[in-house]
Amino acid sequence: MTQEEIFENRREVGRKICKHIRENNYQMSNAKFFIERPYCDGEKNYKFSAANYLRLMSSEKKIIRSCDPRWVTSDEIKNNGWTLKENAESELLEVWEKSSDGEQKCFLTEFYNAADIEEKENWSEKNQSLEKIIEFMKVRGLLAEFEEIISFQNCVDGIKNTPQKMTRTN
Repeated sequence: MTQEEIFENRREVGRKICKHIRENNYQMSNAKFFIERPYCDGEKNYKFSAANYLRLMSSEKKIIRSCDPRWVTSDEIKNNGWTLKENAESELLEVWEKSSDGEQKCFLTEFYNAADIEEKENWSEKNQSLEKIIEFMKVRGLLAEFEEIISFQNCVDGIKNTPQKMTRTN
């Protein structure tokens, strides 16, 4: 795809998100399913760009509700001999590569959520590393860091003062 086609496609995703927000009491209802930033869980393991994050947030497919942040390309599924579950649906996400002449090329590539792959273990937000938990809390403003000192008490106080319990819906 040309860069202009990709950017036009991004504008369409943006329009879809804005429409969804207007129709849902000015809330992005899919945001609650993203406990962690989605990432490619293939041979190359990387966090998705903001464009792909928004593409996933705008999705109307049920797999988004699994809260599993891991995504794998259809090619990697084939190359590893993995099996997709019945009714698995792909999402088209951007993959940028440099051509042999150094030019940036973009492709919309089929990705499947790891929850739709038989051979992948279930992802769990439980038993995450302390580093991931701290980063999760810092990004949301629940922890303050001052010269390598992290105030966990601020986090505890913030959670105690939260007016409603945070719940996860599947």
